[in-house]
Order: sequence, then C-alpha cells, then structure tokens
Amino acid sequence: MSAVFNYDVVLWEIQRGRSNVADLPRSEARATRRPNVSEIDPWAALASDIDHFLGVESYNGFTLRSTPETNAKAHGYLDTVRAFNSLPQPELTPDGEGGLDIEWENKGKHLALSINTAEPDFISWREPEGRYEGAEATPELLNDRLEWLRA
Repeated sequence: MSAVFNYDVVLWEIQRGRSNVADLPRSEARATRRPNVSEIDPWAALASDIDHFLGVESYNGFTLRSTPETNAKAHGYLDTVRAFNSLPQPELTPDGEGGLDIEWENKGKHLALSINTAEPDFISWREPEGRYEGAEATPELLNDRLEWLRA
C-alpha cells in the first residue's frame, strides 16, 4: 500500500534535512494526506469534471461525450467563473448532443450556461418565482449574471 502525502508535511520534512519523501517514518506517512484538489482551488474540481465528459460514452442514442470544442469553450468560461468563489459550485451535465450545461442556484435564483458546438452558447436566468430570461452567451454577460446571482 502506498502512502499519499500532505505537501506541507513533505516540505517541512525536506526543510528538516530529509531529502526524500521516502525518508518519512511510516507513522507520519499514514497520518498525512494529500490535499483534495477542491481544497486548493475550488474551481479545479469543476475543470476536472469538464474534462471528465470528454471520455463519457454515449447512452441510449444520446451523445454524452462532450466535443473537444465544447470542452475548450467550457474552460474559457471557467476563467470568468473563477472570480466568483463565494458562489456554490454549479451542476455540470451533458446536454445529450455533445454540449454541456452548467447551472447555478443561489438564494432561489437560477443561472444556466448552455455550451454547444452546433448552436451559439446561451445563458438563461430566473428570479425566484419569476420567468426565465436569456440571451446569447458572452463572457461579459456571464460576468454580469454571476454578479446578479451573487447579490
């Protein structure tokens, strides 16, 4: 069984003169752990999930695997999303046609970003108990709607 190490402990051990992770005593190796990606960067988990859909198989006639173009566009939008780390993590789902839907809920408000290679990307939003509104997606509109969602 191999141990997974906490980077802070490993750095501290190296500073104490141990030049190799293998020099850690077994008791310390069992007591430490590597930090979860989402503990370091909460949006890194979303980036990983986006990449996960590149390898998903189709099911019952639906294309669940995202296209490379969809993946690249989703990562591009992620640069805008990273500034809003106080928002809850969004739900990420395939649209069944090679695209991805990213959806947020906060204080009864709903925001959805639909990324598709066959059609323009689309952002829709809804106030609590309100009607859906939407427009073609742009980084500026996404930023505006994320500010609205956070307020």
